[in-house]
Amino acid sequence: MTTERVLVAVDGAAGSGKTTLSRRLARILGVPYINTGLMYRGLAAAASRTGTPIEDEAALLELARNLRFTLRGQDPIELEVAGYDHAALTRPEVESTVMLVKHKLRLCEVPVAMRSQVGERHPSAFNTTRWATPALDIPRATLTDRLRRLTRLQIFRQIAAETGQRKEYRLTRMGFDLYPSFIALMQFGDRWLSVGKRPPLVLIHSACGCETHPIVACSECLTGLRARRVEFRDGPGSGRKPWPSRF
Repeated sequence: MTTERVLVAVDGAAGSGKTTLSRRLARILGVPYINTGLMYRGLAAAASRTGTPIEDEAALLELARNLRFTLRGQDPIELEVAGYDHAALTRPEVESTVMLVKHKLRLCEVPVAMRSQVGERHPSAFNTTRWATPALDIPRATLTDRLRRLTRLQIFRQIAAETGQRKEYRLTRMGFDLYPSFIALMQFGDRWLSVGKRPPLVLIHSACGCETHPIVACSECLTGLRARRVEFRDGPGSGRKPWPSRF
């Protein structure tokens, strides 16, 4: 008999009790407690210690790359920022700048650095809990039904997780060809269907570790494409005489 891998994300307004609830839940479930807010506190503390201006994004990124994280303690195991104790992370200057830091580098270098460092030292941590699982505004039953439909259409395939404890959905070769369409639909929803709300998902480019906003560009000149700047002509499969080439 196997036990499903536990995936928990807790979010809420400031002062709503997220930390207390998350720590208690981690203790009950026996999983590590990853406080993502601590990462930003660590960066705010590092900026204060080094005199780095919060407005200097390049300098903040460099600080983020040099931060060191680990998982320590017991009942539950918790995230720690190397070189910064609780007092250093709760100093008034940190409290007053942490939200500015989070706004500057939201889901960019800091989480990537933390994940790579903690993942190398404690690979089981990210097999147990996902600290950055986004909360999607969709009923679980609806999500499951849609994933099953996409699987039947061979857009997704189900595979056993590395631990063999549950199934995961992965894109098929056909599905990967639809990836640009997925991104376009997500961007459309963020712009037109989520007025006044922050995007529930962001895209992180693994090559640079930063938040990315993909564009549709010309394959020849790499200029961004706009509907009014593109012409349509009969192609070789239209059955009509093709337009003469420019070359």
